[in-house]
Amino acid sequence: MRPSRAIATAVVVPVKLVVVVVVVEAAAVVVEAAALVVVEGAALVVVEAAAVVVALVEVVIIVLAAVVVEAAALVVVEAAAVVVAVAAAVVVEAAEVHVVAAATVLGTVVVVAAAAAAVLEAATVVVVVVVVAAAIGVVVEAAAVVAVATVVVAAVAALSMRPSRAMATVVVVPVAAKECQLW
Repeated sequence: MRPSRAIATAVVVPVKLVVVVVVVEAAAVVVEAAALVVVEGAALVVVEAAAVVVALVEVVIIVLAAVVVEAAALVVVEAAAVVVAVAAAVVVEAAEVHVVAAATVLGTVVVVAAAAAAVLEAATVVVVVVVVAAAIGVVVEAAAVVAVATVVVAAVAALSMRPSRAMATVVVVPVAAKECQLW
């Protein structure tokens, strides 16, 4: 073989082998992907079918349960209606007795409330009287302070007066202050 031909063969054959390997690998990947798609599709169909079956079973169970529950509920409701009617009759009878007793208690409460209102009115009057008495006491105290101040002023004035005039002031001013207190 010529050298150029040998070099070409040495280069081309490995490249062809690499291309063949790449093509085979790509084909394997495509086959695996296709298999996965087929398997996944089949599994999805099985899952969907199972979901439909489960839903149908649930509907059947719910319908059967509803029928049974409705029948039982009807029996319970009718029994409850009888019990409630009897209990209501008993309660009405007892309530009539309690209404009479409650009316009596309410009358007593009204009387007690009226008495409490009267006591509150009396307490209000007492509070007003105490406030007025306290005000009068304050006025009396103020008058006593004025009287004492008058005596003090008269005594100070008497110290600066002639003896006869001072004696008259000392006697007259306390008498006037005492009259002021009696008022």
